[in-house]
Amino acid sequence: MPEITLRRLIDRYALLLLDVYGEYYFWPSWGAGLDYQPDVYKNNNGNYARDYQAWTADFIIDYPLSEGTVFTLQGGYVEVKNSPSLVGTAPAPTFRRGSSYFAETGLLLFGTVQPVLKYFATKKNAYEGESEDNESYAVIGLNFWINGHNANLKFDYQDPLGDEHRHLSGERKFTLQGQLYI
Repeated sequence: MPEITLRRLIDRYALLLLDVYGEYYFWPSWGAGLDYQPDVYKNNNGNYARDYQAWTADFIIDYPLSEGTVFTLQGGYVEVKNSPSLVGTAPAPTFRRGSSYFAETGLLLFGTVQPVLKYFATKKNAYEGESEDNESYAVIGLNFWINGHNANLKFDYQDPLGDEHRHLSGERKFTLQGQLYI
């Protein structure tokens, strides 16, 4: 009988406490995910011994305040161990452990325009011989819901927080995103 080896496991679960009312959730929708891949990195003896692992948890709530006005709140957290990056053709760990989280709120007005505020942060615990890297950002944006989730445009500006991150001028960015469901 051939040996079966697990190459990668990815799983995602979501829980909606109450039914959706139109396009909005009156109670939070909760989610969680897992990503696992064994034997991704070699140890000092040349054997594959380090596993990649990640898990995440998140929530979202859309709460209608009146016709065409909806309060939105969402957040998420992810934790990673042995994060891969490509160096040449082989994966190489960029950091041993890391975590990231965000919180975002918005207010949909007239059923079309939604100003949003977001905060997110990352923490990377260094691999052997390297220093830790912590970053946080503030984001301000404006969403245009042309046809609900079927057609929309999202525009935002991201800026690093704290004096120690002002050198990250490449991380100050404008983003334009569009979505069209056909």
